[in-house]
Amino acid sequence: MRNTILTITFILLSFISNSQVITIEFDTIQFFSHSSSINTDEARLTNKIVYGNLAKCVKTEVITFDLDNMVEKYNGFENVIIKNNNSKNLVDVEVDEAGRIGLCILGKTEDNQMIYLFETIKGDKVEGYFVINPKIIQ
Repeated sequence: MRNTILTITFILLSFISNSQVITIEFDTIQFFSHSSSINTDEARLTNKIVYGNLAKCVKTEVITFDLDNMVEKYNGFENVIIKNNNSKNLVDVEVDEAGRIGLCILGKTEDNQMIYLFETIKGDKVEGYFVINPKIIQ
């Protein structure tokens, strides 16, 4: 009986520790846009990206990615993660936000800073925002 309880405990602990829930918090965002004919990295490297406002959020924004249940939670809304791109990034998913498909990436830049990027295509433009060094809670 004791061995059974220990086995169940270890199984539960391993399940909990493998949970893929990542939450980020931030209070400042940098808006950007560029042509949809190139990706954001290429636009940035070739100076074809247009930076918009650097905005201070009214309150601390919190986004939770539940990769086990394929759900993104943001501002009280639950959005469906329709694709996990399984890249080297901590998060690299496509999210359906009420019919608008967005790409969400959380990973390191070439200079080793954490960055969160959200972008969506609107006509012939990619629009989005990024956050440098968001607070990450796992």
